[in-house]
Amino acid sequence: MPPVKLDALDLMILEMLEKDGRLSYQELANHAGVSRVTVHERIRRLTQRGVIEGFRARLNPAALGYRVTAVVGLMAVQGAAAYRTIEDLKNIPEVEEVHVVTGRYDYLVKIRARDNQDLERILLTKIDQVYGFQRAETMVVLSSPVERGGLTIGRVARDLQENREEKAAD
Repeated sequence: MPPVKLDALDLMILEMLEKDGRLSYQELANHAGVSRVTVHERIRRLTQRGVIEGFRARLNPAALGYRVTAVVGLMAVQGAAAYRTIEDLKNIPEVEEVHVVTGRYDYLVKIRARDNQDLERILLTKIDQVYGFQRAETMVVLSSPVERGGLTIGRVARDLQENREEKAAD
């Protein structure tokens, strides 16, 4: 599937929404210098094409009592039934992210817990019980000085500009 082509207006709308997802269509339109209908149509199209996956509040885990973050390097059985491991991990509410990776581990799993005792409970009663579990190494996060929460539109815009400049130089 080729990447979605974005123009300057798309990038502007996405940048504004990235900073404040609660902006109204009218506020976006005023800032972009276009009509509210144009903004509505662009957002509908960006959502339909999968560029915008949704709008949600970003919660502060520590403020809600979830003070421990851990990354688990998980080794599990391989082969056709590996999807069962992923399904088991998806069904654990404390699991925030699962990445299928190359290297020493098969999966990197991000977990959020209230405290070390809660983390131990999650590891022993949930992670160690997933289908095909063989071995795990848990790394407790001390701090997260960079946590962007995904791809930023600023990076996308820079990459697009660099790509245009490289093509122009050729």
